Amino acid sequence: MLNRLFPDAIIATAADAECLGLNAVSDGTETVSVEWIRPQEAVNLGAAGERVVLFPTRLNLQMLAQAGSVEEAIDAAKARTIVTVSPRMVTRPDGKFLVIPPEAGYGPAEEPAGRVRVS
Repeated sequence: MLNRLFPDAIIATAADAECLGLNAVSDGTETVSVEWIRPQEAVNLGAAGERVVLFPTRLNLQMLAQAGSVEEAIDAAKARTIVTVSPRMVTRPDGKFLVIPPEAGYGPAEEPAGRVRVS
């Protein structure tokens, strides 16, 4: 097990026309950039190397992207049991992998250790 926590909160909410004109602002420390995009777009940008999307964030975005609407995403989040995720490092013949246990609800979730960024 890694001695590292991945505090990762994703906030899902419906944005009405009044909200769409608001500017998202980062704090410059924990969050260094902010933009309003759909979850799957963020996953795609990370996969293309156009954005840095950390492993735990990507897992949450992939889960959100499964919903067909904001309402479905919110309903799924309300129904989900929140568990503490304790990733573990697994060594196999093809290398080291960071593995998230299945009970966390992400399905098969692992990342080659060389690609994991923790800060």
